[in-house]
Amino acid sequence: MEVLISEKIKDYDNIIKIHNLYFDNKWQPNDIENMNRTENYGFIVIKKDNEIAAYLISYDTLDSIDLFEIAVDSSYHGQGMGTILLKTLSEKNRNRDIFLEVSEDNEKALLLYKKNNFKQISLRKNYYKDNKSAIIMVRKYDN
Repeated sequence: MEVLISEKIKDYDNIIKIHNLYFDNKWQPNDIENMNRTENYGFIVIKKDNEIAAYLISYDTLDSIDLFEIAVDSSYHGQGMGTILLKTLSEKNRNRDIFLEVSEDNEKALLLYKKNNFKQISLRKNYYKDNKSAIIMVRKYDN
């Protein structure tokens, strides 16, 4: 297993494939290309057997980090890759808070975030198209 941190991503076919399995808004190659052109995005990928097995996309907002998206290919679920991605993001940004938004019904993600010291700070009621609420969470850095 190889963990890579990058400001730009080249091998994005697998990221698009994984994203399109789990998220309603389907991505095309130009979506990743646009992120590559914006210097605020950061990518962490886990490769296994030279294929992307999991990824995390973050957005640098100067004084904090937004966790834009995290996903693990279904064949690698339960292997701790989500935790590795979150710990890598935290280590890379030791002096900054990390914020995220997650659907109230995404139980697996909520468990992962709570296990990695994220705390709920807000609720956006009826935020999504299906009227589900979004939970806003933060992982405060320890100084």
